[in-house]
Amino acid sequence: MSGRVIRVTPPRDFYFDGLADQQSLQVVVAEGIDVTGFDLLDLLVRVHADAAIPNGASIEVAVLSDGHTLDDPSRDFFTNPIGVVIFDSNSVPAAGTLRLERVDPPLGSMLAVRVKGSRDQTGGNIRARLSVDLVMKTS
Repeated sequence: MSGRVIRVTPPRDFYFDGLADQQSLQVVVAEGIDVTGFDLLDLLVRVHADAAIPNGASIEVAVLSDGHTLDDPSRDFFTNPIGVVIFDSNSVPAAGTLRLERVDPPLGSMLAVRVKGSRDQTGGNIRARLSVDLVMKTS
């Protein structure tokens, strides 16, 4: 079994403060990640400082298939998430938390990673300091 690790983002602060009720904000942190030749994938999300996630809020790190094309480079062609790590008020992560999500094949040829903060009907800050890695393997 051979593999490769890609650092999608080093430790980075994600702030989703000021979202209105029933609102979310998405940040694409990487796209066009070439996974040609790999058929297994692990999404690793590390928490580097205690997160703040009030009731009714969440932070989601998702892997998406990316259908980027040079015919229309200004548009995104992402699928629904194929792998997701979610932190919410029921699982507010402390510094040192590591979450692993296995992504089942097929992966496609390119991937993207996005972080999304969402709020239902609550106040308070939504914040986390996260790093994201992809571990790609062949069976």
